[in-house]
Amino acid sequence: MCIRDRDTIADLSDFLREILYSRDDNEITLEKELRTLEYYLNILNVRFSDHLTIVRDVDESLLQRKVPALLLQPLIENSIKHGYSYDHTDLKIVISVQAKEPWLVIKVSNNGKAIASKHEELLENGVGLANINDRLKNLYHNDYFFEISNTSEGEGGVETVIRIPLH
Repeated sequence: MCIRDRDTIADLSDFLREILYSRDDNEITLEKELRTLEYYLNILNVRFSDHLTIVRDVDESLLQRKVPALLLQPLIENSIKHGYSYDHTDLKIVISVQAKEPWLVIKVSNNGKAIASKHEELLENGVGLANINDRLKNLYHNDYFFEISNTSEGEGGVETVIRIPLH
C-alpha cells in the first residue's frame, strides 16, 4: 500500500470519527466544522486530482462561533455532483465564511454547470438540500436565509448562500 492510499484511509477514518463524535450535536464550532471538512476535501483531492480546486476565504475571528454540524460537506458534495459536466471538467469551489452583522454568512460557490431549476424546486427534489433547510428551520426557526442560485457572473456557476444569526 502506498503512502497516498494510507493517507486517504486515515482521512476517511478521521472524517467518519468526527461525524460519529458530532452526531448528537446540533451545532459545533466553525473550527470543528472546517476540520471535519478538511478530511473530506483530502479524499476529494485524491479522487479528482488536478481537476478540483478548493479556495477557502474564512474570517479566522469566527472560528469559535457555532454553526450547524456537517453543514458544509453536503454543499461541497452538491457542487461537485452538479457542477461537473462535459463543458466543466475543471471545477473551482470557493468556501467563504464572513460576518455581516447581524449574520454569519456562509457561501459555497463554483464555476461549474449552471442550474436549470429554481431554489424551491431544488429543495423539493434534493434530499440533502431539504435536510439542510429542515435543520436550519429547526435551529433558527424563520431567522435564517438559504438560497441556491446561478452566479451573476457570465461564466456560469452556482452559489449557495446561508445566513444564520451571529450569536
